Amino acid sequence: MLTAKNITKDFTVSGKVVPVLKGIFLSVDEGEFVAIVGRSGSGKTTLLNVLSTLVKPDDGDLHYRKNDLRSLSDSRLNKLRQADFSVIFQFHHLLPYLTVLENSLLPFMRSMKPVKKEDMNKARQCLDRVGLADKADRLPGSLSGGEQQRVAIARALVKSSKVLFADEPTGSLDKATGEQIMELLSTLHQEGMSIVMVTHEPEYAKLTQRTVVIEDGLMV
Repeated sequence: MLTAKNITKDFTVSGKVVPVLKGIFLSVDEGEFVAIVGRSGSGKTTLLNVLSTLVKPDDGDLHYRKNDLRSLSDSRLNKLRQADFSVIFQFHHLLPYLTVLENSLLPFMRSMKPVKKEDMNKARQCLDRVGLADKADRLPGSLSGGEQQRVAIARALVKSSKVLFADEPTGSLDKATGEQIMELLSTLHQEGMSIVMVTHEPEYAKLTQRTVVIEDGLMV
């Protein structure tokens, strides 16, 4: 379903070119749950950002189903991303002045048009699924860290995406809350969602179908 071949990516830091990805080969099957692990600075998050099209690679091939992602125009790539991809960031990136419900509706707020009733209902269903239906009208600042991360998951689920990319979704959470998040991700996978997750927790990587180890920008 998703294939990366010989992906490279450099960044420039203080005028110096720093190679981050040095030729990654990776494929993800339909409905697969893959964990990407490695030390800090190994290139895990950069790889996830390339796979989810948030960052463009410098070289290599990147295909999603029949789409050559590197050859798509920005408008077509944006449409595909909106339709098929969702991302959970390590730091939830909720807007503090919007309610929990409004934050979960952000994928539908791409214009000045009012949110459709069916989209509103879908957002409430997703909040119920992550156990936050009773806090829909609260502001993020009144929630715990685990609850804020669950809002971010509800926001990712509201589009019914085909692929979920998760960057350290339990990284800032205590053990009990992290286990709850992993249980939810496992349930989503059992329902057919494809998931690619970066994690530094070996016990969480074991809950996935396959673990990919990245070391110094290479898959080892």
